[in-house]
Amino acid sequence: MKTGLTGSFGRMNERERTLVTLLLGILSLLIIGGGIWYVSSSLNDKEQRIKKNQKSWSKIQKKASAYLEKRAQREALTAKIKENPNAESPDSPISQAAVRTRVRYRTASSTEDETAMLNKILHPTGDVIERPLITKGRRKTGPQYYRVAKQFNMKRGFAQVDDLWKFLGTVEDQNELVFVSKLHLVRWSRDPDYAQIRGLTASTIRFEETSEEEEE
Repeated sequence: MKTGLTGSFGRMNERERTLVTLLLGILSLLIIGGGIWYVSSSLNDKEQRIKKNQKSWSKIQKKASAYLEKRAQREALTAKIKENPNAESPDSPISQAAVRTRVRYRTASSTEDETAMLNKILHPTGDVIERPLITKGRRKTGPQYYRVAKQFNMKRGFAQVDDLWKFLGTVEDQNELVFVSKLHLVRWSRDPDYAQIRGLTASTIRFEETSEEEEE
């Protein structure tokens, strides 16, 4: 084949050989140029991808610490809920705070202050109320979180407001998963420095690892 092409090229006149040589040169340039363009385009595309990935990685690095911190906090809270010692008795920490809080109080028939621990006039009442935090569909299985609540009230007497604030502060400062979710406080009409807790709801969270099929 090579001999045939050489023979054909030899039989051409000079003008034809010049045109063929020129055509072959142009084709060679086009092939080389096309190859260079393809390689350059491919390299440019890869470079753009690298820059985009670098920007994405930079954003991930900036947000990683905050994300990891929040995830660690969430995991710590989940572990704390699972190990909650007051999961079925949210009244316990409230009662303990009341035992440690000394208050000045008066009854409706008294004109002078009496002093005692708050648990003398603040008492739990009613049954423990428990409700699921998430309503599951029919036959849904898996873990469940419950909100557990217990009511308190002052059956007699009005306590100094300042002392009640101290009590509530003591409750909030406890390292427990128990919190005051509702508070009904009434000022005494005779003396606004005194108030009565008509209703206090102590709430907590209970975790249950369910394994059987559940229905709504």
